[in-house]
Amino acid sequence: MIAVSGGGTGGHFFPALAFIDYARNKEKIKFIGAKRGIEYRLKDLIKVDSLFLNVYPFRGLGIKDKLKAVLSFISSQREINRFLEKDFKALVFGGYTSLPLGMNAIIRGKKLYVHEQNSIPSRTNRLLSNKAEKVFITFEYTRRYFKSAIRTGLPLRKEVKKKVPKEEAKKKLKLNPEKYTLLIFGGSQGALFLNELTVKIYNKLPPEIQVLLISGTSHYEKFKHYERENLKIIPFSLEMNVVYSASDFAISRAGASAITELSYYAIPSIFIPFPYAVDDHQFYNAKEIEELGGGIVIRQEEALPEKILKGLDNLLNNRNTFSSKFRSFFIEGAEENIYNQLLG
Repeated sequence: MIAVSGGGTGGHFFPALAFIDYARNKEKIKFIGAKRGIEYRLKDLIKVDSLFLNVYPFRGLGIKDKLKAVLSFISSQREINRFLEKDFKALVFGGYTSLPLGMNAIIRGKKLYVHEQNSIPSRTNRLLSNKAEKVFITFEYTRRYFKSAIRTGLPLRKEVKKKVPKEEAKKKLKLNPEKYTLLIFGGSQGALFLNELTVKIYNKLPPEIQVLLISGTSHYEKFKHYERENLKIIPFSLEMNVVYSASDFAISRAGASAITELSYYAIPSIFIPFPYAVDDHQFYNAKEIEELGGGIVIRQEEALPEKILKGLDNLLNNRNTFSSKFRSFFIEGAEENIYNQLLG
């Protein structure tokens, strides 16, 4: 039996979910998450027995809240002991929700495996990796933190990987199939900076380029009136496979999931890393793609319209080169790679 944990944010939860979807018909799987994490709101997607703990994040809190977080991790152990059978392996995907399962595996002498999505590992994964059988990574950069890491790639849900013919995808999104599509998005919640940048540049783009902006639900009302013939704005999409299939190039934040998904679809991209990401990990995520030749990194404070337009011109004129080099980052079958490592 494999016990899986990962959540708090989508970046930790969705790779865990992708692994569960792959492995649940091959092995008994149980999932452990947090009641306050995204995994609880999306619990209907988890098709295995699940336990949601009343645990709290540790980072960035005062002394009182830190103590509360530690006590919640300790008290969660009894619930996990009741939930899990005597014989199990633990696979954690990071985030504070992974710590209780990781602790439980260590205390009970069970095999522990860690997957790190980002270039710079989280504190939870750094802590647990000291007792892990194996550490799985997405970015080559991460090898400097773990002595014998195995680059398996990042698990993606099968729904995200269902490619659609480009013309069909553009028509489904009510885009002009005769024009290039520039996708601009900042993750599942959108990014205010990228929304504002879109407004500044869309009138300056060549006429053969149309923009698809995913604004995020919380920003949609503020920006929806900017929609024009060459600018389509949606709050979010449940069919990102259609969105990616319709896109010719992109401007994006640099979370591990976004980079992996864009790489799978080989979409040349400008990355504007979120400047307040923990340990600046989004910059290092994107830097690896730039060094590979698959994209361009521009710091947010340097992301002026003129520089963005110059970068887009570079992508447009060298699409095939950027596309092929970016696609080389993607590792096929990350879910299977990890599953096989757990069997070995």
